[in-house]
Amino acid sequence: MHLRGISIDRETLGDVHPNVARDIQNLASIYLTSGRLKEAEELWVEAISINEATFGADHDQTVSARFGLAAIYHSHARYEEAESMLTQCLEATRRIAGEDHIEFARISNGLGELYRVTERYVEAHRLIARALNINERHLGPDHPTVAVCLNNLGLVYQATGRWGEAEQMARRVLAIDERAYGPDHHEIATDLVNLGLVLQEKQELQEARTMFSRALGLYEVNFGPTHPHVALVLNHLAAVLQRLNRGQDAEPLQRRALAIDQNLYGLVHPQVGIDLNNLAMLLLSLGRSNEAEPVQVQALEVMTRVFGRHHANVRSCKQTLDLIRKRHNG
Repeated sequence: MHLRGISIDRETLGDVHPNVARDIQNLASIYLTSGRLKEAEELWVEAISINEATFGADHDQTVSARFGLAAIYHSHARYEEAESMLTQCLEATRRIAGEDHIEFARISNGLGELYRVTERYVEAHRLIARALNINERHLGPDHPTVAVCLNNLGLVYQATGRWGEAEQMARRVLAIDERAYGPDHHEIATDLVNLGLVLQEKQELQEARTMFSRALGLYEVNFGPTHPHVALVLNHLAAVLQRLNRGQDAEPLQRRALAIDQNLYGLVHPQVGIDLNNLAMLLLSLGRSNEAEPVQVQALEVMTRVFGRHHANVRSCKQTLDLIRKRHNG
């Protein structure tokens, strides 16, 4: 339907028209949600060009398109480009709408999430908490947009080991979204994953397994079997099974996650590095250190290329490789 709409508007209005940009952004959002990231990126770039030519760099339509492109950069681990784009969006929105607007909150939350992923937790907490405060005042405490901020703040708490606060956030988010969307929506799957991660850290493994299994089913129904969210929850489910001493059941899940991510992102991407590291650790736990070593070498190469030699993920990969070699040689 969107492709047909774009075709009609191009024919009747020309290529550089705000209606065409709107159509393109709608299709790009669908591509982003369904994991078609390359196609989404091309559309966002075109939408930005049209909106800048039509409205100017600071117009809300231009900012919206830039925000969409930043999401693509984030998904591809192009973090510097994503940060630059989001910073531009935040400053433009500050000038247009001020710092107490829900659009300012949306961009603050997005930039805060980027900071979380890149381990800048103090800045992440500041931006996400500010976004949460704005949204709660404007939309009320039980709005789905509030749940998005609560979720991201909970992820910061997870990253900094504040598990009690993280669990409170995760359960509140799940309750809000179940009321808003019903039990079968893809947002519920995301909430289940985040709650499962907290429960896993608290050693409540059977409940965590239940959360991940339910999330996997929802993602497969909503997005299909090769979506990146499916790969993510496969990783988590495999990890829980491994900790429950069911490594043989975990291995096919871990290999499936790796295949999905390599097909989607290519061979050099942080998620691919994580998948490889997880597979190597699983193989090691099964006593197959000879198979684990080349997998971990590949994980280290990927992480080094993505993050540089001094990142925490690279250090962790090196430690794992040393452990595998020690087991293999001993």
